[in-house]
Amino acid sequence: MKRLSLILLFLLLSFSIAGCKVAKTTTTTTNQSIEPFKEFVGVKITLMDKPSYENPNYVHDYYYIGEDLSPYIYDLKINEYIDDENAEVTEYHIYYHMTPKYYCFTYSILIKENDEIVEREQLIPHCTYGQVISQVTRSINYGYKVNDINKKIIFKVTFTPMPELISYTVTEFNDNNEKINTTTITLDDLDDLHQEIILSDDTAYCIINYEYNDNIVATPKTDTKIIGRNTIIKGYTHRIYTVINDGERAYYDITIKYEE
Repeated sequence: MKRLSLILLFLLLSFSIAGCKVAKTTTTTTNQSIEPFKEFVGVKITLMDKPSYENPNYVHDYYYIGEDLSPYIYDLKINEYIDDENAEVTEYHIYYHMTPKYYCFTYSILIKENDEIVEREQLIPHCTYGQVISQVTRSINYGYKVNDINKKIIFKVTFTPMPELISYTVTEFNDNNEKINTTTITLDDLDDLHQEIILSDDTAYCIINYEYNDNIVATPKTDTKIIGRNTIIKGYTHRIYTVINDGERAYYDITIKYEE
């Protein structure tokens, strides 16, 4: 006989003060039972500019197992392990940005049935209502246990605020550690999805300073990275995610290269 796992729902709320607003980190996990050998295809992520009962505008992104990521999925971690119940677990953890305009979000699981992709188990939409949210994680767990088969599959999505680009500065140095050139890009300079920064032939390495607002705290942040000649020759591209006019979202690929 099949032993079906019980539905478990827990909500963990953690509050911290960010200015005069509240920064939250929340995690919700839902456990479901599945039939054996069900073919999971991926995840459909949905953003809305208002709650679902107010006839919102939607944007959708998809993650299909084994395929390239949607442009707005900025990271993916796949973990395989044996859990405390001795189940073989495969966990897909997707990282995704929400925006000031699209402040309600949910996702559903995609399954193939009769050669068609169908949606299953859509989570109740979560809306931030203007609060400063540091992180919201939603997780749907499927488990199947019968005889000597004990498997689980987890689809987890972490939503974080879309950052806002302030500047992207590349400073070039020669072999003598002398600065030879500086290039700065701001939002006003980005008129194409793909931007190129062409380096001098004398450039031995670059220091990249990426300054942005993370839309969690008021103070801007700066990420600094050093890349050398070998990395540049192999090809270096940095994808920048940013909020643009009216809370819309955008991404730009910045490639740093030598002139061909």
